[in-house]
Amino acid sequence: MKKLVGLLAVLALSAGYAFADCSGNEAITAKCRNGKVKVKLTGGTAGDTATFQLDGDESTNISVTVGDDGKAKAKWKGVADGAHTVSYLECGQSADVEC
Repeated sequence: MKKLVGLLAVLALSAGYAFADCSGNEAITAKCRNGKVKVKLTGGTAGDTATFQLDGDESTNISVTVGDDGKAKAKWKGVADGAHTVSYLECGQSADVEC
């Protein structure tokens, strides 16, 4: 898992994502139900962009603006059964989820 997070960090940096804007208070959680993966960010900086990615696939990227409450969320539908990883690219965080 550490290698995967490290790889995601390298990929994120090469794609132009910078971890310098992260406060260290950010946290993500993910869950799956009926083929729908949902991710929630807490502790973000209001107005910042949060980009989430499913299973390291750039085509699944979803970018949202962090709300005044420091929260953001995204979801993917039609996700196959099995293990998946959701990443928060700007801060190099990931969460594993089972569908």
